[in-house]
Amino acid sequence: MEKFDTLIEQYLSGELQGAERRQFEERLQEDEALQKQMALYETVEGTLQEHFRGLEEKQDLLGQLQSISGEFFQEEKKSEPKGRVVTLRRTLAFAAAIAAAVILLIWAPWQASLYEQYAIHPAAAFTRMSGGADELSRAEQAFNNKDYATAALQLEAFLEGEPDDTEARYFLGISYLETGQYDKADRLFRQLLEGNSAYTYEGAWYLALSFLRQGNTTATREYLERIPEGSDRYGKAQELLGKLGG
Repeated sequence: MEKFDTLIEQYLSGELQGAERRQFEERLQEDEALQKQMALYETVEGTLQEHFRGLEEKQDLLGQLQSISGEFFQEEKKSEPKGRVVTLRRTLAFAAAIAAAVILLIWAPWQASLYEQYAIHPAAAFTRMSGGADELSRAEQAFNNKDYATAALQLEAFLEGEPDDTEARYFLGISYLETGQYDKADRLFRQLLEGNSAYTYEGAWYLALSFLRQGNTTATREYLERIPEGSDRYGKAQELLGKLGG
């Protein structure tokens, strides 16, 4: 099977431009092998980003683990004779610390579950019949089938000709979020929040969901609290704040 790793990485990072980018996107539409590799790459990249984003909230925990393990080893050195017993106890302590880190810092099942509960996306229903109709039609079908990678490609193509289309940018942000492209998603959601449209507080809501998925509960609360009473998302925002606690 042909390998496309370098091209895919260059495409997702924005390094492919102009004719090269268009050529890659055209091939992506037709080449099933390339589509599968793209989906796999986005899944892996999104998972890794999700695991290691929001680390500023977890430094205290890591520090505590390091402190506990350091104190333990010092006590062992002072009070225990050298030999297999000491080695075994140190190994077990280290393994326990690693297990705790894995459970608390990587898997984060509670936060993932909350994201899944609240990330209920609206259906795409694009109605334009003028320029870009083909891209919007394909984007609508892909998005509603949860094929977010394809939806993102089609919306990107549409927005090249209609860069100020707020609805398209909104659904592109969600597509980026679902494929783990958090920087791109957050940039679009911030534009919505800072703009003056019907999607203003959708921007705040989806920024909150993005940071929730990344494990950054501080930022999640910050954006939930920016959703005012009377807006469509206010009830859900208050409900999620209650579940986050603190």
